[in-house]
Amino acid sequence: MKQITFLIIVFSLVGFAQEFHSTSINTIGRIYAKQDSLLATTVDWNNGNCKIKSLTANTTFNMINTINGVQITVVVYNGGTYTVGWSCSEAPILWSNGIAPIQSTGGKTDIYSFIRAGGRIYGTFIQNY
Repeated sequence: MKQITFLIIVFSLVGFAQEFHSTSINTIGRIYAKQDSLLATTVDWNNGNCKIKSLTANTTFNMINTINGVQITVVVYNGGTYTVGWSCSEAPILWSNGIAPIQSTGGKTDIYSFIRAGGRIYGTFIQNY
């Protein structure tokens, strides 16, 4: 049995610790991230950190409930020639070299990873699986 202890400290605006919370989770085996099969185009960061989508049309994913320090992965299968876009009203999405990727087509899968840090979302991708 494994035990994981979380210590959460809430700081005031002047930086002094105000509250301490401690939570323990007892596990047997591994801890897995919750997987979410996207039925729509909303990527809710509160609903697990592994998302899977099979495209049936051109799609713009909208991210909601983004959280600083959290990373999510979105796996997108494209059996056709559909396009993908990304949006978020909570924080800008930044890509390497400032260029968003073009979704692979023709039965290919692309993997997108996002992390929110400092009020920005940084996106990376691996393509053509």
